[in-house]
Amino acid sequence: MQTGKITKVEYLQHEERSQALVLLMKVWGVGLSKANKLYRMGMRTIEDLRNNLHLLSNNQKLGLKYFEDSQIRIPYDEVTEIFQIIKTSLYEILPEEIVEAVVCGSYRRKKPTCGDMDVLITRKDDGKIDGILDSLLDNLKKIGIIKETLSTSRSFSSKSQFNGICKLRDDLPNRRIDIKVYYLIII
Repeated sequence: MQTGKITKVEYLQHEERSQALVLLMKVWGVGLSKANKLYRMGMRTIEDLRNNLHLLSNNQKLGLKYFEDSQIRIPYDEVTEIFQIIKTSLYEILPEEIVEAVVCGSYRRKKPTCGDMDVLITRKDDGKIDGILDSLLDNLKKIGIIKETLSTSRSFSSKSQFNGICKLRDDLPNRRIDIKVYYLIII
């Protein structure tokens, strides 16, 4: 409290292992456990990973492919533009009176930039969510916004989730996007 610093934190911020783990975990799909494994195998840099692709899963390879782009924050206006396209595609599936979409995270807090784009979709009625995400992704792929699928998960009764890469225009970087469709139970 006297110095305003914590010695252990200061040490960890400058210690090689901690710095390497933080860097490796910036690759999509690499968590702490995998980062530790990679570190024990001698991986310290992004270049080390690129030279040892056999150590990564397919999703981690995609995360590495888009690593540099994922480090660039997304301007608020770009998120707005992507979101408008998503809403237009969504409303082709279900009318606006039935479905609601919002961008969460930094965008919702009106920050000037976002690390990624988090879209939440819910129905306003008690209708099913089955097929909404698949139809939306089909539409977005057709118009060229969705570039890669990192992962998808579905629990048809209550939620569906997409993690991927999108790109608004060729002159802009690829962007990380998560789209979540939830069935909300109102009590």
